[in-house]
Amino acid sequence: ADGAIQLQATGDITDGASGLLTGNTEGKLLAYSTGGSVTLDLTAGHQMATVSLKSDKTGGAGTLRYYDADALTLATAGGAGSSLAGPAGTAASTVAATTTGAKTVAGAANGAIVIRAGNGAAGALTVNEAINTTSTTADTAGGTVVLESRGNLELASNGTITTTGNGAAAGGEVYLHNIATTAGTITLGTGITAKGGATNDAASDGAVVTVFNENGAIAVNSTIDVSKGAALGADGAIQLQATGDITDGA
Repeated sequence: ADGAIQLQATGDITDGASGLLTGNTEGKLLAYSTGGSVTLDLTAGHQMATVSLKSDKTGGAGTLRYYDADALTLATAGGAGSSLAGPAGTAASTVAATTTGAKTVAGAANGAIVIRAGNGAAGALTVNEAINTTSTTADTAGGTVVLESRGNLELASNGTITTTGNGAAAGGEVYLHNIATTAGTITLGTGITAKGGATNDAASDGAVVTVFNENGAIAVNSTIDVSKGAALGADGAIQLQATGDITDGA
């Protein structure tokens, strides 16, 4: 079986032109910055089976961007490895294990998430653990979320998306997209919550959620909530466009 790659830093995590991460059958990647952004956007895409991304940065850019060459699953990772010969306390397993697929806390543009599967060849994107961009800073909008596939795109298992604003602030915009080169279905098997913040303020608006399939159908099998957070806010918008059928489930 493939192994695991664990990247954790207090600053930014980035790749260079030759910085390929590969473990494409069962390999797991954790990329976790406690004080910066994660930018792993190799032009041809990395080659991992499962990825988990996280940034704890507040008050500045704490974004997440990851491109994979083909199929990708968002799930938990990290906490692997054992003690090694070397200085006292050397243990790979001290790298934190995540509980989400992707999470930021900076809010708005500083907390944006962009994840793309199929950057080099056809590839489905499966979200099995939660994506969350709700800010920990008061009166701050939720971060935006962009998910793109080249084939099926599915929110499944625990793979909810939450971009709700904090306090007097709007929800973060959500965009799910299957590009035209490969047929696939976008299946919303878990909920998307992009509500305005709970403070009764004109800024507490619901967000825009767009689901766009350029080569296939859209199946809405769970709730999309773009409600205003309080009376003075305004509800957001839901936009569904596909070349195939658009249906809802029970």
